[in-house]
Amino acid sequence: MADASVCITGATGTPGAKSLNAQGLATLASLDRAGHTRFSVLDNGGSEWESAALIEKPDSARCARDGVHPQGGFRRAPLVARSAGLGPAPPRIADCFSRADAVVDVSSVLGLNALEDDAIFLRSSVPLLLAARTNKPLFLLPRRIGPFRDATISETAREILGAARMVWAWDAENFEQMRTLLGSAFDPSRHQLGADPAFALWSSPVQLDPERLPWFSGQVDRDRPPVIGIEVCGNLAPRRRSAQERRTGARCAQALADIIATMLRETSANLLLLPSSNNAPQSEHECTALVERARPRGSSRQRTRIAVFAHALEPLERRWLHGRLDWFCGTSEDALTSALSAGTPTVGLITKHAAPAALRACCTAESLFDPQSLSASELRSGVLAHFADRDAHRASLIVTVAALRRRVRAEQKALADAIALIGGTQPGIATKDAPDTGPTLAGG
Repeated sequence: MADASVCITGATGTPGAKSLNAQGLATLASLDRAGHTRFSVLDNGGSEWESAALIEKPDSARCARDGVHPQGGFRRAPLVARSAGLGPAPPRIADCFSRADAVVDVSSVLGLNALEDDAIFLRSSVPLLLAARTNKPLFLLPRRIGPFRDATISETAREILGAARMVWAWDAENFEQMRTLLGSAFDPSRHQLGADPAFALWSSPVQLDPERLPWFSGQVDRDRPPVIGIEVCGNLAPRRRSAQERRTGARCAQALADIIATMLRETSANLLLLPSSNNAPQSEHECTALVERARPRGSSRQRTRIAVFAHALEPLERRWLHGRLDWFCGTSEDALTSALSAGTPTVGLITKHAAPAALRACCTAESLFDPQSLSASELRSGVLAHFADRDAHRASLIVTVAALRRRVRAEQKALADAIALIGGTQPGIATKDAPDTGPTLAGG
């Protein structure tokens, strides 16, 4: 039986990441269940991609002429996608692409919002351009498409989307953005609506320390006090951040402190602080600071109701832990998607207009709170109301997540069938729900 070799990109966010992200794990598992076994995974988080010479930074003269400083600053000069020719790719990248029959990208962005710089676009678009310009079958799993800050980035995105064998957009809004961007090149058989593969992820149990967390057994028990999970994002580090980002981080940190104090004062719940996986060391420090800030104010009982879960969690473990919570407050897209996919009533401290589409699909308007636009009293009352009505939110979430999982299964089957055709086999193998324990993946 012929078996196409698949190169996965976008599955790791940073160089040396301990594991694949949720999207990468779900995609590899679905391809494995469909009978595909030859995989290679490229880390797309470092300078190796930049040296592939597909994108170049503008020269200093043009930057000066345009009034944009080429180094640092909140608004960096746009990167320029080279219109013709490919520089020599680093050996590992060249080898993986030469051996691959298809490239599957699971990163979630093709565009830039106001708080992102061009380096993000650089890292995410280089492997896609490499596949497009070497005529390698390219599959783009669900992603945000846009916004585009300038014509260069827009043209690069149009080239990638037009060359891809299949593309899925996060939601209807991004689907329309893709349709508009492509114009006459839009092909409904290739450019489709999808859903985040993370919604089909399974769980892996976490070992718990009963001495540190006596009130958290990891078992669902209606008779015990509710267990609340609160994600703490380490976003206050002053280096390499704009003044606007520092203000946003400070406001979010204050909002978290207010929510913790409110929950200890107004509810009987136990609070589990979870460091964000995006910046774990700084997040753990902020967790400790929040605990120390909350404990002196409360009674002896209140001081034992709050703890830090310092264990570094991989995506499968994070989803298991989120599924054992009665309610969750998150600050990052990955954590919010994990909790929602586990069916846990969830609120997000996130700017509403920038909320990822997957979150908007699962969260009602009252589930997303913008610390930048709400007063402290508005935030407290909104969060408390959501917590009090968590059973209704859970019931509604079950229906929404089930629909999203059906969409994920459809896109996974379409991907597996298309790769089967590339490998010379017949498509049609059913893609089933992921098991509670992940399958053994045969690497290539």
